[in-house]
Amino acid sequence: MSYRNLEVWKLARELTIEIHEMSLRLPDIEKYEEGQQIRRSIKTVRSTLVEGYGRRQYKADYIKFIIYALSSNDETIDHLDILFETKSLKDEALYLSLKKKLEILGKKLNNFLQAIQSQHQPPDYLNKAHKPTMTYLSDFGMQNPESSIQHPASNYQNPWKNLSSSEKYDNTWINVTEYKVLNPAGKPGIYGKVHFKNKAIGIIALDKENNTWLVGQWRYPLNEWSWEIPEGGGPLGKDVLESAQRELKEETGITAKKWSLIQRAHLSNSVSDEEGFIYLAEELTFGDTELEDSEAGMKLWKLPLTEAVQLVLDGKITDSLSVMGLLKVTKMKDL
Repeated sequence: MSYRNLEVWKLARELTIEIHEMSLRLPDIEKYEEGQQIRRSIKTVRSTLVEGYGRRQYKADYIKFIIYALSSNDETIDHLDILFETKSLKDEALYLSLKKKLEILGKKLNNFLQAIQSQHQPPDYLNKAHKPTMTYLSDFGMQNPESSIQHPASNYQNPWKNLSSSEKYDNTWINVTEYKVLNPAGKPGIYGKVHFKNKAIGIIALDKENNTWLVGQWRYPLNEWSWEIPEGGGPLGKDVLESAQRELKEETGITAKKWSLIQRAHLSNSVSDEEGFIYLAEELTFGDTELEDSEAGMKLWKLPLTEAVQLVLDGKITDSLSVMGLLKVTKMKDL
């Protein structure tokens, strides 16, 4: 089973292509204004379905992404209405055809959401014998994945209202968008959002003697050397555990039989949607590293977990995933 088998994804894909082609026939002034916005919103429907499917083992996360897809579909309908109302899109038959398909997609997404809420099955691979043991540790104050996301039926309502958006920058790793908004006080303003195209993943490898491994590298944005736990990015839509296993092998040469998800975090929630996951890797096997070009010169340091934690307490380790993960494991292991 793949996300490509989902009826909602198939229709979102079809609409992405049709709306893209329509937008390229708009007047020049709209190609890079409303045309850009409608291309972005329909592509977001498609991409959030893929990302949600990749997180399907966590029911609440899956629900969240389907709600995002519904919201982006509604936004796409509004952009389509604006184009027709301003006569930028003059083909009424095309307008009605696209709007009907978008409304059908909205109904299908609602039905899909209800089905996910009523029954959720984890992916089959979690039960395969050749996969490492994977647990989600909740005995140490860690919420399970369902309770870590605000339930959509909550009484809490979003007080922000988006009026328009404009993409300012885009590359392989991030996208920067500026939104014109009404803030919680009902006053107009702007909000800049950095969208990350990868999940942030950190791994604490722990051997039987409670030794762990840090990696050291020069961090370009900080212009300084940083010691931290093995980390990397996991592409949206790809299983986070698989990405964590890859990163640990690349940076340390270590593979692990036992994996535990110990922490989920939002790393800078006032300006970005970057989401982080920290794993504890145990029952280790050692091999060769597979460093990428950007990691040339990376150093590896094996040390007792207690010494790594002391580096945190002394302010010598400042990376957020490393701080959270090292302190969490120390608490879990009662060291």
